[in-house]
Amino acid sequence: MGKIMAKANVNVRIDSHIKELATKLLHRMGLDQTTAIEMFYRQIIAERRLPFQPVVASTLDEQIAAAAIKNNPKC
Repeated sequence: MGKIMAKANVNVRIDSHIKELATKLLHRMGLDQTTAIEMFYRQIIAERRLPFQPVVASTLDEQIAAAAIKNNPKC
């Protein structure tokens, strides 16, 4: 007979619009939020890292400089 796993709650604060969009997409995939979050946690455990690569967003100054170089490669 299988082992009964204790359940725990995870409480997070997230932008309501982000939650709404993600919930709709998850529903289209046949998933609820609980299942998706458990899948995310299981993937973290399996890979022993985040299942995606976080990147540092460019500052406005960096974006302007990159655009200037792209538009005038002689700089």
